[in-house]
Amino acid sequence: MKGKKAIRVALDVALTLMIVFEMLIQFTGEFLHEVVGFAFFATIIAHILLSMLWVKSTARVAKSGKLTARRTALAVVGILLAVATVVLAVSSIAISGLLASAGFVWLIGTYAMWATVHTVSSYALCALVVVHLAMHWAFLANAFKVPYDPSRRRAISTGVNAVAALGVVALGVTVAGKTLPQVASSVVDRESTGFSGDQLSDVSETAPVQATNEVEVQSSGHGKKSGKSWASSSASATGSSSSGSSAAPQASDSTSEIATTEPSQSTSESASPTSTSICTLCRKQCPLSAPKCDKPYEAGLI
Repeated sequence: MKGKKAIRVALDVALTLMIVFEMLIQFTGEFLHEVVGFAFFATIIAHILLSMLWVKSTARVAKSGKLTARRTALAVVGILLAVATVVLAVSSIAISGLLASAGFVWLIGTYAMWATVHTVSSYALCALVVVHLAMHWAFLANAFKVPYDPSRRRAISTGVNAVAALGVVALGVTVAGKTLPQVASSVVDRESTGFSGDQLSDVSETAPVQATNEVEVQSSGHGKKSGKSWASSSASATGSSSSGSSAAPQASDSTSEIATTEPSQSTSESASPTSTSICTLCRKQCPLSAPKCDKPYEAGLI
């Protein structure tokens, strides 16, 4: 076994070992999983480059319409392997912790979505690799010099295909057990809320606006009431200056009115600064008892 054939066999063995290693992430950890994953994709590229002669010849035969059933099956499995590898590579980049620690940010989709895609594509790749190896069992037996009876080649092929089918079913059951509960829980959570993702975003955007409008309406109402109380207190102040002996009781009454209106006025100011009524004494946008305002003292209201 020399030349390209030896290199291809070595790459096949390396890819198989790395796939097994990658499926044991619970024991190896995420760091080694990602490092070996990058080496895995680099090895796949080398494997494809070494197989370019077969790819070109298969494409040429396909154009002539003379593909055999076996070669057609090999081509279909090869195309599916390429698709699964690309999807696995993209999802690996999207959820990579090493790339994220280096400052790389993936902006498309969510982490949960890409993690599910990564799981499904990895198991799909494993299933396709099992089928790929089963279809090349004779080549591998010859490369590793495994003796077998050529007259029983059909029976051996049937047994290998049966074992490969069982492996594919086992991988399908495993990935279904891992991904279906996650998908079902996300669907149940969405249905229990009664809103879709777009509706929830619309509610979150409009709720603060509605709350602000309600506060402004309430504060404007307080401003109108305060303006009336200030007007009445002003009238009582005018009456106190002209009535003489009854000025003191009226001043005390108006002071109590001002005290009762101050909390509502401060509330309206905190909610909406523009809703304050005009002071009847200084003609400014300020409460009657604003700091540094001597008008209430001069009028005898405080």
